[in-house]
Amino acid sequence: MTASSISNGQADEQTGLLNASAATYTLEVPDLDQFDPTVSLDKLTDTIEEILMRDELKQKKVPFEVYQHATDRWLNRHQHGLLARYGIVNQDIQANGGSTAVCHEIWQVGKNASACGILALLAEQRLSDEKDDTVHKGLMQQLALSTLRHAMDQTSATEVVKKEMLIKPWVDGKSALELAIENNCQIFLADSEISGFSQTLWRQGRSWRDTKHPSSVWDSHEPTNRYETFFWLTSALTQFFTRWAAARYQAYISLFTGLVYFALQLATAANEDYVDTEPRGYEYVYYGFVISDILLELGKLFRHPIRSVETPSTYLSLTTSVLVFTAFVLRFVALDSSDLEDQIREIEASYMLVIWATPLMAFRLSIWANDLWWPVTKVNYVLKRCLTNTLWVISLSLAILGAFWVGLYLLQRNEVQPLTMLLNLALGELHTPRIGDTLIYKPYPAGVLLFLFMVLTMFTGALVISSFLAVFIEIYPRLGEIRRITETQRSIREQEFGVFIPGMGIEILVFGIGLLLRPFQSPGATKHLEQFRQVLWYIVYSPIILTVGVVEILAWGGSVLCKRCRAYRS
Repeated sequence: MTASSISNGQADEQTGLLNASAATYTLEVPDLDQFDPTVSLDKLTDTIEEILMRDELKQKKVPFEVYQHATDRWLNRHQHGLLARYGIVNQDIQANGGSTAVCHEIWQVGKNASACGILALLAEQRLSDEKDDTVHKGLMQQLALSTLRHAMDQTSATEVVKKEMLIKPWVDGKSALELAIENNCQIFLADSEISGFSQTLWRQGRSWRDTKHPSSVWDSHEPTNRYETFFWLTSALTQFFTRWAAARYQAYISLFTGLVYFALQLATAANEDYVDTEPRGYEYVYYGFVISDILLELGKLFRHPIRSVETPSTYLSLTTSVLVFTAFVLRFVALDSSDLEDQIREIEASYMLVIWATPLMAFRLSIWANDLWWPVTKVNYVLKRCLTNTLWVISLSLAILGAFWVGLYLLQRNEVQPLTMLLNLALGELHTPRIGDTLIYKPYPAGVLLFLFMVLTMFTGALVISSFLAVFIEIYPRLGEIRRITETQRSIREQEFGVFIPGMGIEILVFGIGLLLRPFQSPGATKHLEQFRQVLWYIVYSPIILTVGVVEILAWGGSVLCKRCRAYRS
């Protein structure tokens, strides 16, 4: 836990500028209206391109009208091609800390939208195939960085300027960082100012006074005027609680709730009396998680069907939730049954589903921990690429399995059950064939089919291995770039108090109240309903919030103690 508001009147990185008087503090947000673009955002990229072309004309003495009708071939012949069309060279951009005449001219037009406008222009050029050159792409990124440094030189509130220039959506609803990620602008993202800002944004989140921040519903929009000690305490607590809408703290919630869910899953699977007795106390808590889990996964699927289908983790999560929910239904149906044989059969089926879901639940831990540790993120990314790259091989393998299953079953239908034959062939695909059970009847024609099946299985296995190797060869040289993009993506996510497995009851309750209040809906009612939801959210996740708070206090105290020990020794 950190207290960003201090008594020397320096800039507060979360809430603005702090003006100190003898015994009171007044919190203000710097006025940045003077740094708004001087042209329409719709025309920003066109204006920037015109500035770059004019700068070229000053050096080449060619009428501007010629450029409007010139082809790339003509421009290349006259040395105005892809490498020097705008008359910008790397030395010019990097000279004087990146402050050049063209940079200053762009800043005068775009102000805080300058970097976003340059990256948007680069994106337009790439989409239209007007520019597809690595050198040109690098120069444009350097120019965007130059405008950022130029803006930081204009004011002392550098952190506020960075937030305005990098994460505010200026062009087509996208921010500079979003455009840099979409266009793989590695030079821009690798800059120390950008990477440092992304790390700070990941650790602390955005200002809770931002209108897009969910905690802004608690902002009274009145200047804070408190005694020094009380102000420091309330400011620190406010920042700590509102910080839980940030992506890092949302990842903590996801991981800890997942660990609790997995522990309940293990306890239920390890219950030796599962078949013989009614559910124990902790199992009712477990089934509460199960119901919330299935509702959450189905809600994601229906709200964002395309995104869910394209995400491999959806299949793992949805399969697991369906298995445990089916086990829950079977168990309680069996307990309500009066037929003893049906009861035993259904409870045993329920327990079998719980056992099947346990390893899948363990794999889900990697999904819940994905944002917190790069090694986990790397493994998930590589597995995702491998699976998506080999879908065609997997489809081919399933088609082979189905085709030979039909043929072999028809030959042995009087001796072998269809599912038994399917199991034998599936084991054969995994190189553990049960040949004796597969060739019971008519062994010669069945043996020919089995031979062809095993040959094709070896062929598809080689295809899977080669596809995996192709993915590894492609990915491993770019792991640094992938990490940079991944870390930037997670840092610019929208701040929200997310929906996790234990909190589905809150969402259902708030949704129901919202339906009841819809005829009387007003801005005030919507605000109070959101405040009510956030209070319930904090209550449900209070054990995690308190645990993380204690750990942060201990870590802060340990760091202070270490610094004092080093100072004392020196």
